[in-house]
Amino acid sequence: MMHPDTEQRFISRQAGFGVFALRRIPRGTVTWVQSEDDRPTEDQRLPAGWSGSAATRERTNPEARFLYQDRQGRMILLGDHARYVNHSCDPNTAGGRDDRFSIALRDIEEGEELTEDYGELVAFQPFACGCGSARCRGRIKPLLGREGLLHEEAVKAALEVMQRYPEQPLRLPEGYPQHFANA
Repeated sequence: MMHPDTEQRFISRQAGFGVFALRRIPRGTVTWVQSEDDRPTEDQRLPAGWSGSAATRERTNPEARFLYQDRQGRMILLGDHARYVNHSCDPNTAGGRDDRFSIALRDIEEGEELTEDYGELVAFQPFACGCGSARCRGRIKPLLGREGLLHEEAVKAALEVMQRYPEQPLRLPEGYPQHFANA
């Protein structure tokens, strides 16, 4: 379930749709939580015509569903506009080691697109990146080594901010914050 102060918008034929902030979303705010609308697929294989666990169907089709592989190896179909959160090599949201929710890594201004680094996803074939960020890596691939450590540090810093503001529009998954004690 996406943060209530977000909406899906069409960007372009090339980019498809994106998710945008309707109001300022402060750093440390939970921006997405896995819900009953996000469900494991019965068939754990990717549907025909899809490639990699981060693949989407035709991006300009508003009925398309986003599919990703969670850390338990299940293929999860996102049921709301969370499926339209686009990649950036300099993202403003992340889930870190937890694929059950995402938080704002920095303040997200009204009208700004919410983005995440697809390198957080568990398994997929690397592919070309056209995010346009000044920090663009040129290829979307799993975050490993120094890139992974820097990303985890940003997530942990945002989690510390989140803990100071327990009243949020979205509820955290069961098991938080114990899950992060071992992170």
